[in-house]
Amino acid sequence: MFAIISELDERAAVQVMHLWRRLNQSCGLEGIFNYPNPHFTWFAAEDIEIDRCSPILEAISREMHPFTVHTAGVDVFEGDDPVLYLKIVNSPGLMVLHRNIWEQVLPYGKIPNELYSPNLWIPHITLSLRDLTEENLPCAVQSIANETLEIESEVTSFSLVKSENQQTGETVRVFTLEEGWGES
Repeated sequence: MFAIISELDERAAVQVMHLWRRLNQSCGLEGIFNYPNPHFTWFAAEDIEIDRCSPILEAISREMHPFTVHTAGVDVFEGDDPVLYLKIVNSPGLMVLHRNIWEQVLPYGKIPNELYSPNLWIPHITLSLRDLTEENLPCAVQSIANETLEIESEVTSFSLVKSENQQTGETVRVFTLEEGWGES
């Protein structure tokens, strides 16, 4: 699988890793540790034409200033494999940037994950992955209820990453945000 992500800045990453440790110590949740870098995802697909997507992401990154994202509370993606996550506050600029990435990269992605399409995308930072159940959900929510859930992070880059078998993958390429329009 390939994904386009933005890793959190160091301060925000430490705060999120604190929440991961709290969930692990209080409720035994450890699936998230397969992905050790706190981030949020812009696009995901089973395969991607790296040589076609790299110039697109390079051009987008050259047009962008670094910008800040903010979280506001926690929520759950329900279903057979529930996910606990921090909600990233939507803004018009964030949504325009996401749509721009999606529309330009989509032709070069094989079997894209439609949950990242502009009509379905919910920007978020994952707190639990593959081990949250109906039984341990109350423990998870309770264990972080008194923690700081409002986190801000400066977004300074996009990374193209590859992972296999739902394990930590490799960073294929990093695109640093430089100049141009962007949120402040």
